[in-house]
Amino acid sequence: IDVFGIGTRLITSYDAPSLGGVYKLCAIEENGKLVPKIKFSDSPIKITNPGVKKIFRIFDEKGYAKADLIALKEETIDTDKPLTIFHPLQPWKRYTFEKYSVKELMVDIYKDGKQVYKLPTLEEIAAHADACRARFYKEYLRTVNAHEYKVDLTDKLYKLKMDMLIQNNKN
Repeated sequence: IDVFGIGTRLITSYDAPSLGGVYKLCAIEENGKLVPKIKFSDSPIKITNPGVKKIFRIFDEKGYAKADLIALKEETIDTDKPLTIFHPLQPWKRYTFEKYSVKELMVDIYKDGKQVYKLPTLEEIAAHADACRARFYKEYLRTVNAHEYKVDLTDKLYKLKMDMLIQNNKN
C-alpha cells in the first residue's frame, strides 16, 4: 500500500461511492512481530476483527456448506471434536457440529513479492464457481427469502476482540 485516506468523502462521492469495499488495518509489525489492531465504532457492525486471519468453510455430514468460521492465522480445527459456533453480535445464537469437515478458503497468491499461485483459466474459474455453488443448500441460494448463511468467529478471535474493546473502554 502506497497511500491511504481517512474519511468517506476524501476520494469518492459520499452519495455515489465507486467502490463498495473497504481496506482496514488488522495488525502492525512491531519489533518483527505482528501486533493485532482494531477499529472502534459506535456501530457494532463497523468494529473490525483484529489480527491476521484465515477462513474455514464448515461442511455438514452430507458435504454441504453450513457456515464460514473466521479464525486467527495460527488456529486449527480438530474435526474429531464437536465444534460450536456462535453469532459474533448475538453470541446466544449457537450451533454445534458433531460430524463435519472443514476447508481453509484463503490461499497465497503472492509470497515475499513472488507469485506462488498458478492462475486458472476462465473456464477453470467458472467450473470451480459452479462446483462451489453446488455445495450450498438451495435455501441459501434463493433470491427471495434466502436463509442467512452463518459467518462466525472462533472463540480465540472473539476473545481477542472483546479484550481489545474492553481495554479501549478503560482508556
